Amino acid sequence: MRNLSRRPARSLVTAVGVALAVGAVVAVTGIAEGFRRSFVAMYQQRGVDLVVSRAGSVQSMTSAFDQSWAAEIAALDGVGDVAPQLSDVISLDQFDVYGVLVQGWQKDSFLLDALKLVEGKSLAETGPRSIMIGAVLAKNLGKGIGDSVEVVEEEPYRIVGIFESFNVYENNSILMRLDELQRLMDRPGQVNGFTVRVRDATDRRAIARLQTRIDNLGHGLSALPAEDYVESTQQIALARSMAMLMSSVVLVLGVIGMFNTMIMSVLERTREIGVLRAVGWRKTRIVGMVLLEAEVLSVGGAAVGSLAAVGLVWGLAHLRQTNGLIDGRTAPWVVLLGMAVAMLVGLLGGLYPAYRGARMLPTEALRHE
Repeated sequence: MRNLSRRPARSLVTAVGVALAVGAVVAVTGIAEGFRRSFVAMYQQRGVDLVVSRAGSVQSMTSAFDQSWAAEIAALDGVGDVAPQLSDVISLDQFDVYGVLVQGWQKDSFLLDALKLVEGKSLAETGPRSIMIGAVLAKNLGKGIGDSVEVVEEEPYRIVGIFESFNVYENNSILMRLDELQRLMDRPGQVNGFTVRVRDATDRRAIARLQTRIDNLGHGLSALPAEDYVESTQQIALARSMAMLMSSVVLVLGVIGMFNTMIMSVLERTREIGVLRAVGWRKTRIVGMVLLEAEVLSVGGAAVGSLAAVGLVWGLAHLRQTNGLIDGRTAPWVVLLGMAVAMLVGLLGGLYPAYRGARMLPTEALRHE
């Protein structure tokens, strides 16, 4: 600690570098994990057991099925409910609101059960050219019951209901009748997915058998448990890849910065290390001293960076432009991951300087000017 205080500017710059690096890892990984967690919850909290999509498809919104296949799935033994759905993502540029999820559901869909109607009418009571919007989107648009929104250019829809969902993305979404969205997207009679509830959701073997039956219907369909389906989507894979890439770059840059700081520290303390070796310090104790100094810098910087990253993710979740796109909660394991990266940076960056310091001969070190 005394050596760190001898060069406060250098110590501070190194700690800040680690803080920025670890903060970036925690923020990016936290956003990616929040994205995955929210989409899994979107299905699991509705009791959805299987999600049916196009076999081999990595982007469900580009898939196209015949809506009538829902009846074939519903006729299978063990099926409780089937909900066909169509979805798209739009941007409302005039309001500076981007990435708005538009969902088309049947008016009697079980998916509606999880929504809390705050104001106006439910989807079952809506007519042509009418929509429900999430509470967050209503706030961002400054819109209320009776106002209009152009879902696409020159296609105004009247807001008849405002709802709240347990899911951050649905709170920033538009909900309309399935036949209306099919007309809007020029996909008559088509959907891009089915969600299925099984009668006995506690019987895992029954779910597996039903999954096989759906796969064998002969329409190129693939049924997956909700969590497996989310894990297989292109968006989740891309988010995770970005997080891994960011972590790798940060690790390399952090190690280089820590190495530079610690090698300078060891060279400046050559005589001091020589005295310590002369009075009986073992090589392992010298190594431990240098590595501990590197770890103090890393962990101190990581603590600040992690707190800043958690605050940044929370702030982005409440920012108007992004509050419907980001879950503001950062999982504890993500913070622990950041701390682990910091400790690895300290270990790898300080290992060679510690080894060099331990190899110094006392007689040569004491003659060093």
